[in-house]
Amino acid sequence: MKILILYSGGLDSFVMKKLAETKYPDAEIEYVWYDIGQGYNYKEQRALPGFVDKKKVDWLTPNQKLVAKSDSKSGSIIIPGRNAVLAILGASQYLPDEIWMGALLGETHKGSTDKNYVFLKHMNEMLAYVYSPFKKNITLKFPLADEGFGKFESVQWAYKHGATIEELIGTSSCLSSEEGNCGHCVVCCRRWGIFSQLGFTEEYNIHPMKVKSNLEMVIEMLKGTHYDEYRKREILPAVKNYFGIEDEDDLYACITKEIEEVEEVEKC
Repeated sequence: MKILILYSGGLDSFVMKKLAETKYPDAEIEYVWYDIGQGYNYKEQRALPGFVDKKKVDWLTPNQKLVAKSDSKSGSIIIPGRNAVLAILGASQYLPDEIWMGALLGETHKGSTDKNYVFLKHMNEMLAYVYSPFKKNITLKFPLADEGFGKFESVQWAYKHGATIEELIGTSSCLSSEEGNCGHCVVCCRRWGIFSQLGFTEEYNIHPMKVKSNLEMVIEMLKGTHYDEYRKREILPAVKNYFGIEDEDDLYACITKEIEEVEEVEKC
């Protein structure tokens, strides 16, 4: 079996590599990273192991920006249709049996129209038809979600199966073009939540709990109006430990006050 892993240099692709090596030790595994012009691409490229193929796709130019989905709380972090295009590129360039994409539970909701199971079904129907003269049954897969993993569970699994702290922290997930881990973006906040629960320390340009948008995300979690249990599992236990508050009503009041203090600092 030939597996192609869409590799980003981040946590999800690292865990997929570990999972493929564990479950399919006899498989031929290839890895590809697509430089699509994102501002943080230099950080991803630095984090890539030497075995990863690097390919350039002229997608985002200096005058183009990431966008937000209409119902998203995560800000402008989306490149429309990216996962569909990358899956097709991988199929065309490598003709693998399986293409692995790093989708997790908590991310495969109905609003993720290029990262949920409806998308997966339609993509696999298209792949089976288009590539049938060249390779039978090329299949796109979400191996992490299929294992029942949210982001916390995937990192925890990798750590328990031999991944070192240095390897995990050596991945790059930050969505900012600034040097280092910004601390502002939602992915830095998610990494902080997971790593702190597992006892890891990662450096951030600003602590994620000093950022208004991240604190507002915690409020949404506590209100139960937007995020599911997988996303809460990544962050809420770490937030409770950081503020030393277990009761969620007390935590809500604390975070609300913290937001007011951050707003005052931003005014100065």
